[in-house]
Amino acid sequence: MKRWLAACLLALTVLPLVRAAPLSVSTDKSTYSPGEIVTITIRGSPGVAYGVEVRGPEGQLMAAKQVTAGSDGTATFQIGLASDCPTGTYTITVAGGGEVASTTFTVAAAAAPAPAPVAPGAAAASALSTAKFRLEQLSKAISSLNASLTPLGLEGVLANVTSALEALSAKLSEAEARFNAGDYDAAYKLASEVASECVKLLGQIFSAAVQALRDLIAEVSAATNDSLALSLLSLADKSLEEVSPTYVDSSLAAIELACKLIMAASRLAGVADLEARVSQLVSQLNATVRELERLRSEAEALQVRAGELERERSSLLQRVGELESSLSAARSKVDSLTAENQQLRSQVSQLEQRVADLERQVSTAYASAAILAAVGAAAGYFVAGRKKAVKGG
Repeated sequence: MKRWLAACLLALTVLPLVRAAPLSVSTDKSTYSPGEIVTITIRGSPGVAYGVEVRGPEGQLMAAKQVTAGSDGTATFQIGLASDCPTGTYTITVAGGGEVASTTFTVAAAAAPAPAPVAPGAAAASALSTAKFRLEQLSKAISSLNASLTPLGLEGVLANVTSALEALSAKLSEAEARFNAGDYDAAYKLASEVASECVKLLGQIFSAAVQALRDLIAEVSAATNDSLALSLLSLADKSLEEVSPTYVDSSLAAIELACKLIMAASRLAGVADLEARVSQLVSQLNATVRELERLRSEAEALQVRAGELERERSSLLQRVGELESSLSAARSKVDSLTAENQQLRSQVSQLEQRVADLERQVSTAYASAAILAAVGAAAGYFVAGRKKAVKGG
C-alpha cells in the first residue's frame, strides 16, 4: 500500500518534461508580515491545471491548491497569513504540464508602527479588502466542508452556519455603504469586526467538523476488526491532526482526505448501516422538504383566505356604517312620530272632552224635552177635562 501511494505521488509530481511554455511563479511582494495576504501569480501554458504547495520555514505544509491557467497562460490567487504564523522563509512549489517551478518569500515580524497616522480612508479600504478576503475564504471553507461531510451523513454539522454567513455578508455591505458615504471610521470598525468574526467562525467550523469525524471514526472502529479498515481510520485521524484554521487550504484538503478514508474504511469493514443511515437521512430530508412545501402551500392558502376575510371585514364595516346611518334616520323618524303621536293624543283627549260635553248637553236637552212633553201632555189632559166639564154643565 505504501509503495502504491508513493508511486501515485511520484506520478502526480514528476511528469514527462514536455515543455509547451516556461513555467514561473511569483508573489506581489518579497516580504510580508503575519496577518497579511499573499498574492501568487503563475505564468505557464493556457488551460493547464497546476498544483500549488506552500510550505513554511520548517517544511510544514501551509497551503495546497489546484488552479487552471487562463487563456493567457496566467493564474492568480491569494492565501491569507495567520496573525501568529511563524516567521522565516516560505517556499511556493508549482507543478503541472510537465514543468515544476518554485519561488520563496519571507515572513518577518511586523515593524513598529510609523508615527505618522494612516489616512482613515486608506485604513478603511485596507480593512474592507481584508474582510472581503476573509468572508470569501469562510464561504469557500463552508462549501468545501459540506461537500466532504455530506456523503458521510454529517451535513447537519454545519446546519446553523448559513445564517451566520448571511449576517456577516450584511455587515460587510453596511461597511461598504459607510465607506462610500465617507464615514471611514465606522467602515473600518465594521470591516474589522467582519474579518475577526470570520476568523473566529472558521475556527469553530473546523473544530465542529473534526469532532464529528473523530466521533464517526470511533463508531466505525468499534464495529470492525478488519486490519486494513482500522489502518485507514488511523490515517484519517492523523490527517485530522493537520487541521488548523491558520492554514485553510491545507486543512480543507486534510478533511477531504479524512472523509474519503473513513468512507473507504466503512465499506471495507462492511458497515452497511452507514449507507443505510445516509439513505435514511436523505429520506428524512426529502420528507422534510415535502412537509415544508405543504406548509408553504397552506400558508399561501391562509394568506388568500386572510385577504378574503379582510375584504369581508371591510364590506361588513361598510354595511355596519350604512345600518348605523339607517338606524339614526329611523330613530329620528321614531322621535318625529312620537311627537306627532303625542299631539294626536292631546287632540283626541280634547275631542273626547268635547264629546263628553256634547253628550251632557244632549242629555240635558233630552231631559228638557221630556219635561216639556210631560207638561204638554198634562196641559192637554187638563184642557180636555175642562172641555168635558163645560159640556156637562
